[in-house]
Amino acid sequence: RIMSATRNAFADALAGTLGSLLSVWAFYPLDLRKTLVQAGRQQQKQQSYEVLFSGLATKSLHCVCSSFVFFWMESILMQFVMRHRKTKPPIFVKLLVNALAAMMNTCVTLPLDVLASK
Repeated sequence: RIMSATRNAFADALAGTLGSLLSVWAFYPLDLRKTLVQAGRQQQKQQSYEVLFSGLATKSLHCVCSSFVFFWMESILMQFVMRHRKTKPPIFVKLLVNALAAMMNTCVTLPLDVLASK
């Protein structure tokens, strides 16, 4: 039973991570452009692909770690809640579980967040 729960948590974390990573790859150039505009830095009219995707590896690593930790913890915590309840948990319990997973995620991935923003 523990192995099954671990497998389910891993599958949830992997699926969430892949979805997040695809999103980062699809919108990274737009996100980079937005960040440069917010920082007040001007860009040349023509951008090479190398410039548009500079920092993508770091952003991808941060995304993978952050998403995996969040979805793994969310799944583990939700399984814990379900073990102690006979019925489907109410919305506020799901919100609490997600908030706890987000807090744990922040504690674990904050150093990568600092690196990704440099």
